Amino acid sequence: MIYEQIFKCLNDAKVKYLVAGGMAVNLHGIPRVTQDLDIIVDLKPDNVKNLSETLKRLGFFPRAPVDPLLLADPVVRNEWITKKNMKVFCFYNGKMPMYEIDVFIIIPVDIEKAFKKAVIKNTGKISIPLVSIDDLIKMKKLAGRPQDLWDIEMLKTLQKLE
Repeated sequence: MIYEQIFKCLNDAKVKYLVAGGMAVNLHGIPRVTQDLDIIVDLKPDNVKNLSETLKRLGFFPRAPVDPLLLADPVVRNEWITKKNMKVFCFYNGKMPMYEIDVFIIIPVDIEKAFKKAVIKNTGKISIPLVSIDDLIKMKKLAGRPQDLWDIEMLKTLQKLE
């Protein structure tokens, strides 16, 4: 699976990130079809640089024709949010177009608390940091799409079983 390679490379590069979205739902234990990878990233310049370089090595490039290092600039991010209605910064792989990585630029949870509450999923030799189920539910509520509402119900059921 390509995502295992991505997680390994992000970890090796010391990128501070959390898996969110449908992939996090899957990794928390609820089967669900998803092709993209949604991540929350610490948007400090060094971390963004490590993220960008790692994704480039893996063949992922920004969908928008802009320098991905601009993710670290809060003024630029605010401009993208207000003028372009952007919520995520998308990286795509030209050789495997079905794979995309979306980096949240509007972070719908308190990022410092989210990193502290992260759940680490170990799959073989790879540790994958996930947003907590509580934070994932908050994020899904804000998105509000039919799939998100289903995910919320499944996540709440999972919480009751734990």
